[in-house]
Amino acid sequence: MPYHGYAWKLVNPTDNSLGAPASGPGVTIDGSMGFRFIRSFIQDYGYGARSVYNSTYVVNYFVAGSTWINFDDVETVRAKISYAKEKGLLGYNVFQVTNDDIWALSLAEAEFLSEKAYDMWKNGRGIEFIDPFLDDSSSPCKLETCMQVALLCVQENPDARPTMLEAFSMLKSDDSLAIATPEGPGFSEKKKGDMETASSSQQVMCSFDDSQDLTGTLHQKNPQLKTLVTFGGGSSDPKLFARMVSNKGSRNIFIDSAIEVARTYGFDGMDLDWEFPRNQEEMAGMGQLFKEWRVAIKKEAESTHRSPLLLTVAVYFSVQIQWDETPRRYPVESIAESLDWINAMCYDLKRWNKRSAPAALYDPAGNISTSDWLTSWVLAGVPANKVAMGLSLYGRTWKLKDPKVNGIGAPATALGPGDKGILIFSEVEKFNRNNGATVVYDAKTVSTYSHAGTSWIGYDDRTAILQL
Repeated sequence: MPYHGYAWKLVNPTDNSLGAPASGPGVTIDGSMGFRFIRSFIQDYGYGARSVYNSTYVVNYFVAGSTWINFDDVETVRAKISYAKEKGLLGYNVFQVTNDDIWALSLAEAEFLSEKAYDMWKNGRGIEFIDPFLDDSSSPCKLETCMQVALLCVQENPDARPTMLEAFSMLKSDDSLAIATPEGPGFSEKKKGDMETASSSQQVMCSFDDSQDLTGTLHQKNPQLKTLVTFGGGSSDPKLFARMVSNKGSRNIFIDSAIEVARTYGFDGMDLDWEFPRNQEEMAGMGQLFKEWRVAIKKEAESTHRSPLLLTVAVYFSVQIQWDETPRRYPVESIAESLDWINAMCYDLKRWNKRSAPAALYDPAGNISTSDWLTSWVLAGVPANKVAMGLSLYGRTWKLKDPKVNGIGAPATALGPGDKGILIFSEVEKFNRNNGATVVYDAKTVSTYSHAGTSWIGYDDRTAILQL
């Protein structure tokens, strides 16, 4: 049974029964809509709006103006289940449960296959997981070993997963003790104490489930507030975006999915955080993506009679990316025409190997500052009212060569406190309090730094931010 439906644009809104003529797909590019997207779409039409159930065809549909949507609602699902029981069928399956409007409840009851396999293997019951018709004694590799290798292949950390050659060698080995011991698989929801561990993919899923309530609450408290869902991030693989923008088909799939996610969870718009296109060809692909994304947003808004979704992008602090020996320039024309604004990442301006103010508004000693780079965007053709300045809520730390030489640019020998020389703002404040650090606001660069012994931290505090 499908947990999705299809939308069409009627030729004549008054002729809206099953089989009515349509001029093309509606709502989305190809007309496809997940069940929860459909339910959200119907609810937006106000109290009392609901689908029509046709008992002759055993199907539901919804009509609003020229928009017509066919899908399986509760009545249809119940009828199909009754039919399966009446005919003595083996059962029924759904495609796919993540499209359900109460997916959060389904998720709570879900049992992840890899997680179950790991639990059984860990408790010495792995053989119970395997098909009993398989004969372990005649197999060149023991089934328990197969299961152990399989669990290694689904580890959270990619470095812990064996290569194909390594897996083949393990399967040929008669010594299971020589094979690494797998940990809990990726995409697991098992809890350890009060802390829930999950893969990055699962975290995204869980945050989406919570976001519908979050966006609704935020809008109730401040109706003028705009919420965006971001796709990507600093830890995302830039090669995935590069492949996506390389052809029109994959761009369309991404765009349609992004719009559906934004509408389903009540966001006002979407943000792309691609860090970073690696060459000018990928920059051109990004520009084409934005043009097509804007067209799709406009079409979706017209077909659903809603306000158009916002579209933004997180960008490097300058128009031109100069580092790693491959200069490339952002598609400024497409950005200016297609986006509502850009979010310029005005931090780590001198990369991560310089002992300087990491987010200085001004740079008296050169031209690497927030002010200089924001100006470069405007001069390139992006209107100033479409440029948003990114602020850093963390600090970069260093170990000073000489504690007495502690100003901006002081020589350092290594990274300082924190994971890879980074402390989030609350950790910076805690460090300053616990170590009696000297805090200095530098008016020339409009930035703040603190030092205690050989530890030095560059960051933006309240004083610096209020000057921006």
